[in-house]
Amino acid sequence: MSSFILLRPWLLLLSIPLIWWWKQHKQDQQQAWFSILPDEIASFLGAKRKPGQQHAKKLHLLIGLLGVIALSGPSLLIEQKLEYRDETARVIVLDTSYSMNARDVKPNRMQLAKFKLLDLLEFWRSGETGLVVVAGDAFVISPLSTDIENLKNYIPHLGPEIMPVHGSAIELGIQKAVDLFAQSGLERGDILLVSDGMSSQSVEASLKYIAGSNLRISVLALGSEQGAPIALGDGQQMRDSDGSVVISKMKFENFTPLCQQTNGLCLKLEANDQDIQQLLALPALSSTPTSGELSHTALNYQDFGYYLLFPILVLLGISSFYSVSPILVAFLTFPLLSPSQVHAQTTSSWWTNQQQQAQQLFENQDYGQAAEQFEDPQWQGSSLYRAGEFEKAKAKFELDQSAVGKYNQGNALAQLGELDAAIESYQQALSLDPNLSAAQQNIELLQKLKEQQQQQQQSESSNDEQSDDQQSNQQSSGKQQAGESSPGQESKDQQPASEQEQSPQQENGEQPGAGLEPEANNQTEPQQQQPSKSQGEASDEELQKWLEQLPNDPSLLLRNRMILEYKKRRQQPQSKEPW
Repeated sequence: MSSFILLRPWLLLLSIPLIWWWKQHKQDQQQAWFSILPDEIASFLGAKRKPGQQHAKKLHLLIGLLGVIALSGPSLLIEQKLEYRDETARVIVLDTSYSMNARDVKPNRMQLAKFKLLDLLEFWRSGETGLVVVAGDAFVISPLSTDIENLKNYIPHLGPEIMPVHGSAIELGIQKAVDLFAQSGLERGDILLVSDGMSSQSVEASLKYIAGSNLRISVLALGSEQGAPIALGDGQQMRDSDGSVVISKMKFENFTPLCQQTNGLCLKLEANDQDIQQLLALPALSSTPTSGELSHTALNYQDFGYYLLFPILVLLGISSFYSVSPILVAFLTFPLLSPSQVHAQTTSSWWTNQQQQAQQLFENQDYGQAAEQFEDPQWQGSSLYRAGEFEKAKAKFELDQSAVGKYNQGNALAQLGELDAAIESYQQALSLDPNLSAAQQNIELLQKLKEQQQQQQQSESSNDEQSDDQQSNQQSSGKQQAGESSPGQESKDQQPASEQEQSPQQENGEQPGAGLEPEANNQTEPQQQQPSKSQGEASDEELQKWLEQLPNDPSLLLRNRMILEYKKRRQQPQSKEPW
């Protein structure tokens, strides 16, 4: 498919002064005599009619018009071969409730689920895949995308510990998955639920969310019917309000209605790949591509204006016999020497908004550009922090008065060397969230660093005093050699500034050393200052070592991201049980 278009149609206006110029110079000065005098008199005066002169003027006009047309950018709008997007799509809903820490499967349910998903993603290279995590609320980790590697980077850092609200509201995860399909304009697809159980109320709510859609739900269930205690991060076991240990049991039959009514599969997660093969054997749910479902269709405006240079050059060769104005030719043809091809924006970029583009830049470690794209101050601060712009990052983090915001402020202040202010920010973070153990660890590290610096400063001060004492001793020794009787009253009267330096040695009964030349002071001072310099360098190394120990955990970034999203929702958890 192609159509003709002018990229710069306004340049056709140049033809108006060109035609005016041609009419004004239709007759040159030599032939002007023939218009006012008879031919015999004009010939007698020396003016000769040039037969080709009129043709030359027409040739000039033709070259000029071709140049104007070339400058206007005659182009063909070429639509390249259509590439149909693979409409197969699926959204993974991963249960990250506390019950996933149960160890009735090894190493535990959560770890086994993540291993299985990483294996499954290797087979899902085509189509689009999204990821939703759910506990007391649901959060989109990745929208529908063809970037499988991005998902594989997220999965190892997921778990109950990073969720801002705990519980087991699986129906909210199903709702988020349905929303992702709607936002992407896909009517059919698969939802894969990886969970260790859901209540009958949650199943009913999930069926309501999916009613009327062409989505299919399959389940990978983890756990055992006997169940197991739920392990917490501190090694203890979760207990209910009565103080009894909670035993999490997997009720496989609860998943059955969800799969049967959507023609999906209900499978128990296996240690081998049999469950993966069964999921892959399901017939793909893909829509027939229509004009509204085309992707990666590039529209290219191919500028053919510079091809007019060839006839222009030929006409220039012919018109050289008629002395064509070189200035006019250069003016019209010079811009054509650097042709450029103009491309329309590809339709694939229509599916990404500014937030997604910024997220992609952040994941590609282009933190400077990501900071400019992000609109959220906390994401801007995180990007600036990664880019080394700690002062600017601190300013962004100060906009967040939550525990996470105070913690991030502390990190930025520590990077800037403001240790006391950093400790204060960490303490404020702990007062807001006592469970933020990373803040307590950083406080302890900073306090140790301050103690080391104080010890080094005391050591440096002691070295300076010894250096001053040795210098004063050498000076008094020199004076004795010069004929002074004693360092007593005369030295006090003559040099009151050295009184404090000499008095400690006199109280201890130390005598000034003899036999040292006064010039030795200048030689010993640099040697005594060298340990102080090396100690300062050691302090910088320790500071850098501590800065490198600051947590750079992607799971913390995911947790902060979900906390910010949850605060915006202001939605209370719908699950009464925290597991």
